[in-house]
Amino acid sequence: NELSVQTEKHGAIFDYQKIINELKYRLAYLNNKDIVISLKTDYPTAYAENVKPTLAEAKIILAKAPYSLIIPQTSLKNPGKKIDIQKNDLAKLLGAEQDEQINNKFKAGLKKDETSAYLNDNLSELTNVEPTEAKFEIENGKVTEFSASKKGQTLNIASTVAALEDIIQLAENSTATTSVQIVIDELASEITNETVNDLGIKELIGSGHSNFAGSPANRRHNIRVGADAVNGTLIKPGEEFSLLKTLGKIDASTGYLPELVIKGNKTIPEYGGGLCQIGTTVFRGSTESGLL
Repeated sequence: NELSVQTEKHGAIFDYQKIINELKYRLAYLNNKDIVISLKTDYPTAYAENVKPTLAEAKIILAKAPYSLIIPQTSLKNPGKKIDIQKNDLAKLLGAEQDEQINNKFKAGLKKDETSAYLNDNLSELTNVEPTEAKFEIENGKVTEFSASKKGQTLNIASTVAALEDIIQLAENSTATTSVQIVIDELASEITNETVNDLGIKELIGSGHSNFAGSPANRRHNIRVGADAVNGTLIKPGEEFSLLKTLGKIDASTGYLPELVIKGNKTIPEYGGGLCQIGTTVFRGSTESGLL
């Protein structure tokens, strides 16, 4: 948490322009004498005497730590989650930057590269979501695979750094906030529902669910056979769907097993026992979708 100003030091660099001029001269006059490469002084762009006043500003900024980064409520991942930047981490991110308005004047602020790396390391896993590409395949008139496209999101590091910079610059104000909302950008799928089929299928409009836990083996088998018969069925606009017609023949020849069914006032074994579960699930899905 200790802040200090490092004294400037002059450097040395090759005098590239002088080297280029000498080379041009040699070529022009076909002179093959050696070119002596010389160094010139490289002067610093910031001097300690100009930077030292920023120490007081930096200490005020640190005194208000931790600063909170908040994931928006609209985020697809961890909405509303708060991540605190503690004082010891913030100290590593602070530096002196030149005031764009006044020459040779510096102010305490975030080191952009270090802060960007910090946000990437600590926030990307909490916010980033890869978009899901749409899939749609038909075999023998039935849909064998369908998954809707889903949008993703990614952390906008540059905008979040800028937002964080804005609040630390207000640290001298005793009523200033120490929290900032993370900036997240939406990522669109490259392969959308519209691009994978020409049938007008764009989205999931409803779903039905039912539970048959505890059912005997033959009942579970019949439900699986029935589900395979119904799954992937395409219904044209205006077409009337019949579950019985879609299920087709229900006997041993189509893979069904005998299982108890309620028939009249009796409970007797019949082929396809358990298909009422399919009917219940389809009914719920149809109701949820507004198709009844």
